[in-house]
Amino acid sequence: QGLAKQQDLAKEDTANGDRMFQDGQHAAAVKFYDKAERADPEGTLENSHLLYSNRAACLLELGRHSQAAADARKCCGMKPKWVQGHLLLARVHEESKDHVEMLRALLPAYDLDASNDVCLQMMRDCLVQLLIQQKEGKSNAFTTGQGAAARVQQDPEVRGLLRDEKVQRVLDAMNRKRDLTPLVEAMEADLAFCGKFGKLYAAGVM
Repeated sequence: QGLAKQQDLAKEDTANGDRMFQDGQHAAAVKFYDKAERADPEGTLENSHLLYSNRAACLLELGRHSQAAADARKCCGMKPKWVQGHLLLARVHEESKDHVEMLRALLPAYDLDASNDVCLQMMRDCLVQLLIQQKEGKSNAFTTGQGAAARVQQDPEVRGLLRDEKVQRVLDAMNRKRDLTPLVEAMEADLAFCGKFGKLYAAGVM
């Protein structure tokens, strides 16, 4: 009976939070979501992941990026096959200009739905930023550490991508011109390229 009462309180506070969220009252929504979490800390309710995704979205609007990221990660942990959770986490990292973590969040979303336009557009924007930083001499977790050759050998998907003639043409043009334009043009012309090159970048190939 005690558990049922707590669950009822969590449902009521979540519903109130949702109303505040929809009304654009993000700080008020967070307070209701906090109360709902205290009433159901184990997330026993169906669709509890939505509490964390909605609170993350509110926290993002309030500029509280680290808390928003924590909630988005919790949402992904509770519902790992929900693409929107991974996209939300990527959006949080995009707002905080952490493009390495943004790409890390986008990769599982891409694996779940390789044709998701929002994911592919975010991947495109993320890759452009990472490559600009790389061109400026800034290294990151994807460009340091274990060699690309070893990673390629370990990943049959990456080996397959490198055998793709269109991918090879773009990589050759980038190397020849020492410029990002061929990649940007390819991704603009065909969003499917964004996911392919996201995988290659994460493997350290680029």
